[in-house]
Amino acid sequence: MPWLDWETLYLDLLQFKEERGFHNLLIRPEHPHDILGANDPKLWGVICDAAFLKPQDSEQAAQLQAAVSGVLKKYTENYYRKRQMRWDSERMDYKPITKLNDNFQDYVVKVPRSDKDLLQTVHDAIQEWKKRHKQLSADLPNVHFDRHLYQPLLIAKGNKTRSVPPALNDGERKFVEELITYCKSGPAALKGRELFLLRNLSRGKGIGFFEDSGFYPDFILWVTEAGKQRLVFVEPHGMLNEVHPEMNAKCGLHKKLQMQVADARKRS
Repeated sequence: MPWLDWETLYLDLLQFKEERGFHNLLIRPEHPHDILGANDPKLWGVICDAAFLKPQDSEQAAQLQAAVSGVLKKYTENYYRKRQMRWDSERMDYKPITKLNDNFQDYVVKVPRSDKDLLQTVHDAIQEWKKRHKQLSADLPNVHFDRHLYQPLLIAKGNKTRSVPPALNDGERKFVEELITYCKSGPAALKGRELFLLRNLSRGKGIGFFEDSGFYPDFILWVTEAGKQRLVFVEPHGMLNEVHPEMNAKCGLHKKLQMQVADARKRS
């Protein structure tokens, strides 16, 4: 504690608050000391060598200062987001997705004006989509999956073209192709059921969770059966760069959703 510059920590938090847009959050000068002084492992923690907490020179003290500032910022964001989600969940309203939803917007494909051949390819694809909806061209590749709620699903290839919504990356493409293969195999798990897939949009327009970590699942999968439906949020990538599942908000999402659905049913 004696090595820390408390005024700088406080000013860092104020700047962080403005950057994150937490305009209704009040931070007082004593709050950084109160948070760190609580010494509660449920509130915060640092995994480091013991010597890191006892700096011997100004350079080591600066490293400690930066680490503590990061802890306070993470704590502040988690504090704000948890209360934001609590506020949202109490006012959550469930509605069906309609064709006016942003997820069903038209594609905007941007190509260099100088590439006349590619421009012609895109133009032909638009004009003849009904005839060639399963294969556009080698320059504008796509995945055709009749269980996806809109067509086409463009695939990212090179840097000559850009599209809105963004084209599928390699991991997303692989997921869709493997799902197609699975559906064509006639699995017993799909007997009497219908399956629908929707590519989810990103922050601001798609269906998202945990604003702090920006979790907008890449796909939403519906499985319907006899008037019931099951929603699966799909994020087709590994866990190498994720935190441990026990501490990962994404892994615990199903529990939080079940609690919110139960609360919504009580209110209704």
